[in-house]
Amino acid sequence: MATAIVVAALAVYLNAQGLLPLPWQTPPDDAPTTGGPNMTAVFAANADKAEARRHALMAAEFFSGLARGIDFDAGLNPPRLKTAGDVEDLRFLWRQHFTRGWSFDSKYPDFGNVIGEYIDKTIGEDGGASFDESARVKWKQAYLAIEAECRAAARKNTSLLPW
Repeated sequence: MATAIVVAALAVYLNAQGLLPLPWQTPPDDAPTTGGPNMTAVFAANADKAEARRHALMAAEFFSGLARGIDFDAGLNPPRLKTAGDVEDLRFLWRQHFTRGWSFDSKYPDFGNVIGEYIDKTIGEDGGASFDESARVKWKQAYLAIEAECRAAARKNTSLLPW
C-alpha cells in the first residue's frame, strides 16, 4: 500500500514537472497537426531531449497564454488591443513575465525566425494594421496553432521516458 502511494506521488510530481505525460494528456504521435510552423525541427536543435521537451511545453504554455490574453482583451470595454503593434507589445510583456526575460532564441536559434515567418504568412506583415474582430481571430488561431505544434514537438522529444 505504501509503495503504491509513493509511486502515485512520484507520478504526480513528474507530471507537474512536464516529464511524465499521462495517457489522456498526450495525443498519439500520429495525431494530425494544425498546419502551424514545424516546431519539432526547432526543438531538435537541442541534444538534451528532456530539456528540449520542457522548453517545447513551456513554449506551448507561452503561446496558449497569448491566445487567452487576446480572448480576455475582447471582453474589455473598450478592448486595449487596437493594432497589431499592440499585440506585439502584449507578446513582449508576456515574454518578460513568463520567462523572466529568457529568450527561446538563446537556445534555439531558429525559434524566432520560424515563428515570425509563420505569423507573416498567416496574418501579414503590417504591424500598424487595425485590430478588428477578424484580425483578433487570426492572431488567436495562429497562436493556438503554434501552441499545438510546440506540444507535438514535446511528444517527439520523450527519450526520457522508459516506455
